[in-house]
Amino acid sequence: MVLTDDGSVPTFRPEQVSIFPQPAEPGAMMFSNGQNKINDDFTFEVTGLSDRRLIRANVGQNLGWYLKAVLLDADDVTDSGIEFTPGRSYEGLQIIFSQKTTDLSGIVNDDRGKPVLDATVVIFPANKDLWTYSSRYLRTARPDTNGKYNFKSLPPMDEYMIIAVQNLEQGQGADPDFLTRALEEAKRLSLNEAETKSFDIKLSKLVP
Repeated sequence: MVLTDDGSVPTFRPEQVSIFPQPAEPGAMMFSNGQNKINDDFTFEVTGLSDRRLIRANVGQNLGWYLKAVLLDADDVTDSGIEFTPGRSYEGLQIIFSQKTTDLSGIVNDDRGKPVLDATVVIFPANKDLWTYSSRYLRTARPDTNGKYNFKSLPPMDEYMIIAVQNLEQGQGADPDFLTRALEEAKRLSLNEAETKSFDIKLSKLVP
């Protein structure tokens, strides 16, 4: 069932909800993502799934809701995923949405304090156990024409690491080898639920 974190009646419509059972491992990409149907009472059914999946969902675009948690029989499986066996039914799955979104932004500066446009900002958890495939806690962003980066709706966390580098190849921001080296130079920050935070960062000389 689709629910809100405070128990209130959703302000969005069932047809605005999209559910994406993503593979928990890269090798599972070849298999079906299943078919899903969301009913008027916010119950839903997803069929045709196999192997381990991470349940991801969103509500339309720019509606102010983000995925807070996925529960199966009251256990949090948001980041661990669910091992689906063909032919078996799974009851008690809850998708929890929240409007308490986070908003992190700042300016990327060089040694002279001038904004940098040609860079990639990487934010990732200090906890290496969360450097998983399709991790919710790991994102990249490019600065705009004013050197400003922005991350919206990151999950709250006490220990995020953030770094800005140049010449980062596509997908390299999620590479554990790169993240291990980035740990030494990245800056640490926390992000609380519903927090809007400004955090300027200096361009790192780390070579990806």
